Amino acid sequence: MQTSITIKKYAQLSVVLVTVIVFFIPISTLAQPIKFKIWANTQTRETFSDNVESNGFLDDSFGVQISNNFQNFKSNLALTISQSDKNKSLLFDQSFLEFKTKKNSAYGIGKINRNWSFSKNTSLILSKNARPSDSIYFIKKDPSSNGRLSSWIGPWSFEAFNSILSFSNEVNNPMLLGMRFVLKPYNNLEFELIKTSQWGGSQHSNSLSAFASAIIGNTNVSNNANVNQMAGFGVSFKDTINDLPIRTYAQVIGEDESGSLPSCLMGLIGSELSLKSKLFTEIGVEYIDTRIDTTEHGYCGPQTAYSNIDYPYVNYDKTMGTSIDSEGKLYNVWATTEISKNTSIYYAIKNITINDFNSSNHRLSSTKKNGWLTSIGTSWKLNDLNINTNITYQDFHLDKIKQKNGFSFKLYADYSF
Repeated sequence: MQTSITIKKYAQLSVVLVTVIVFFIPISTLAQPIKFKIWANTQTRETFSDNVESNGFLDDSFGVQISNNFQNFKSNLALTISQSDKNKSLLFDQSFLEFKTKKNSAYGIGKINRNWSFSKNTSLILSKNARPSDSIYFIKKDPSSNGRLSSWIGPWSFEAFNSILSFSNEVNNPMLLGMRFVLKPYNNLEFELIKTSQWGGSQHSNSLSAFASAIIGNTNVSNNANVNQMAGFGVSFKDTINDLPIRTYAQVIGEDESGSLPSCLMGLIGSELSLKSKLFTEIGVEYIDTRIDTTEHGYCGPQTAYSNIDYPYVNYDKTMGTSIDSEGKLYNVWATTEISKNTSIYYAIKNITINDFNSSNHRLSSTKKNGWLTSIGTSWKLNDLNINTNITYQDFHLDKIKQKNGFSFKLYADYSF
């Protein structure tokens, strides 16, 4: 009981600290003026999405955001009032307090979205599909090639965090530890190494030994065998074709571990081409597959992705990886048109398969679903006003999350001052 209370206090600490910094530091000490933003999201009905909206806030919600930079501190207080059935409450998503050092390092605490992938849309291991969790984090960047490490691997960055998750399960207050190392050995080539570990909680050890096992170690055979690790790598390569920039990227993530290496693999691959055409400014394609085959030794198999006996890979009951969840695949073709400096149009057509194994226990649908989702969106900005619209048609329904087929209209607007 005492552990549960302590963890809950830790989860609330980010909001308390941000509030104190924003409202109670004397104005005379601030290096920059406080910035305010009011915003609103609304939609006619819920549709399937590759991610939480790009603005980082839930649909059918509105709120205010207060940003404040002073000396080496950066803070953001976001107050969200959600109108959805599951979240009719005041939320603090996107609130954080961060301290930056002179050596390109930062220490922070708060609820921030992360998309650990070279894809702009999603990630197999940590995306914006689920709401952000309460976390403490550390970021280190070396943008030059002068340091000892960067002299042979090029510019690099490292991010690590430990957070508290929330989901409907017997294990209360479990934690998620994440680490991502990105290096750029050549101008047009980037690599990423990623790992997450779910550990601790009400029915498991929260000791230093468990924490160490979450960082490194074979948790298949140990006192901390409950720790659920996922790991993998990604790559991004830029080139030119007939003077047109093209970027190709991929990500491979293992749901399990074999011989200290990722196994039970799922994949993502995509490409983006920048154009000089007036019709399209950029076009892209992307393919995601979370179906996992059974190995020759009988391991892995259907429904392995994002599943664990102790820890489902979710936060607020939505997967922290890509939105198609386990046993799914997605083909995405998209394009953008830049009409002017302040106006652009986005088009996308997706073929989506949900619950390919046809399992009644799937989180999104009790049966296999395959269908199309098409959308067109606009972005318009005038001075401090920003308005985004999106029209979507979905020809399939998902009974577990109560999504029906049909048209949907979404509107997002914000005003900064």
